[in-house]
Amino acid sequence: MPAPRLLTEQVAPTDSTLAAVARDLRLTDQPPCKLCAPRGRPMRVLGGRRSSGGAGWRAPSALVLALLVGAVSWSTLAWAGDAPAPPPAPPLERLFAPLREDLATLPPFLRDSSLTTHVRTYYFNQTKPDDTQFEALAAGGHISYQSGWLLDTFAMGASLYGSAPLYAPDDKDGTLLLKPGQKGYYVPGEAWGALRYQDYALLKGYRQLVDQTYINPQDNRMTPNTFEALTLGGKVGWVQYLAGFLWNIKTRNSDEFVAMSSAAGVKGHHDGVGLAGVRLTPVKDLKIDVSNQYGVNMFNTIYADADYLLPLNP
Repeated sequence: MPAPRLLTEQVAPTDSTLAAVARDLRLTDQPPCKLCAPRGRPMRVLGGRRSSGGAGWRAPSALVLALLVGAVSWSTLAWAGDAPAPPPAPPLERLFAPLREDLATLPPFLRDSSLTTHVRTYYFNQTKPDDTQFEALAAGGHISYQSGWLLDTFAMGASLYGSAPLYAPDDKDGTLLLKPGQKGYYVPGEAWGALRYQDYALLKGYRQLVDQTYINPQDNRMTPNTFEALTLGGKVGWVQYLAGFLWNIKTRNSDEFVAMSSAAGVKGHHDGVGLAGVRLTPVKDLKIDVSNQYGVNMFNTIYADADYLLPLNP
């Protein structure tokens, strides 16, 4: 009668580790089994069959080997599989993805263009000591376009601002969210062209934002102050500068540009304001601002402040 074939020969090892495990399981001396062997007669396992006579049975070593082979095969399939797909992009990004791909081949003046929408709602309710009440709820904001740089030298931009009443009692006017009379408005608040030379000089003309220490957007209602002006600014090392002349202003809740002198309360004159200022950052966390604003036939204002940020944690 031919010798029984080893069970381990039925499974081809997949690597050296499984081959070593198979060799260890070919012939194993097992301790006496009190459940299945006659009393006092230990068993020897050969190829998974009992050598003490009787019906053959499969040794636990066969099950262990099968589990090892299955685990390695499952791990191999898991590693070979593709990585999980990335989450889908937001709907708006997917909507404009083809346009972005088309723009990628265009010159920077068009490729780097941006269109920004800023939505704002504002509820204002105030009662003064004399019991005068101001109240309104408005919605609005702005839509802005800015081109890229043509030959790294020329760019242009524009912004449309607006505010509309959602709740505006006629007898509670004065919130500055809307025009006088609780009326809505819209206005092309920015429309400018600019020339630059690296970071050293930026010349910008016509309707624009000016953000200096004394003259600034004052953007604490629905739309900011914007100006008709010619400005020159830039940065050289730790010195940032701005100089210019402003002839008209659109105040926060207006759709008209008026002379700077008229906005300052000087009637019958159409004069502007010249300004010059510097911001110094000679060391980390220190900022020094110094500026002068000269209103023709109106005023002369010098403004200065200094900020130093001191970390509380060492």
